[in-house]
Amino acid sequence: MKRVGSIATLAFYFLTCSAFATAAIDENARAHFALVLTGPSSVKVGDDIEIDLTLTNTSGSVIGAEFSAGKAEMTNKFDVHGPQGWKPMETAYGLAIHGKADPVLLLGPMSFTSLDIDTGSSMNESTLINRIYKMTTPGQYTIQVQNRLLDGFIVKSNVLTVTVVP
Repeated sequence: MKRVGSIATLAFYFLTCSAFATAAIDENARAHFALVLTGPSSVKVGDDIEIDLTLTNTSGSVIGAEFSAGKAEMTNKFDVHGPQGWKPMETAYGLAIHGKADPVLLLGPMSFTSLDIDTGSSMNESTLINRIYKMTTPGQYTIQVQNRLLDGFIVKSNVLTVTVVP
C-alpha cells in the first residue's frame, strides 16, 4: 500500500510541476516580442493592399528571426477572412507559397536572412496581401499574422480590418 501512495504522490508532483512549467513558458512567449500589423483601412476593388509588419523585441535579450525583404508571406503565416467570415480563395501565387501549386510561380528576386534583433529593436516587413488572396468581393476583411522565431516562440499580431469598396 505504501508503494501506491508514493506513486500517486509522484504523479501529483509531476503534474503540478508540468502545469507551472507550461504556464511559465506561455508567459515567457507573450513577453518575448510584439508583432504589429498596419495597412489601409479602405481600398477600392483591384487596388493593391500593402500590409506592413513590425516585429519588436520586448525581451531582455537578443532574439533571432527570419526575414525576407518585401515578401513577408515567406516568413509569416497570414490568416485572412472575408465578408461573412469566409476565407478568400488563394491566387495562383498564394497556392504556390502554400505548397498547393507549382513553385515556379515563386521565382524572382528573393532572399532569406536570419537576423539577431537586439532588445527594444524592431524589424519591418511588408507584403501585398491581395497577391496571396483574392480580395475582390466588396466588404470587410480581417487579417492577422503569426510569426515563429528561430527559438520556436510563436506570436500573433493584432487584427487588421480592411474594407474593400466597389
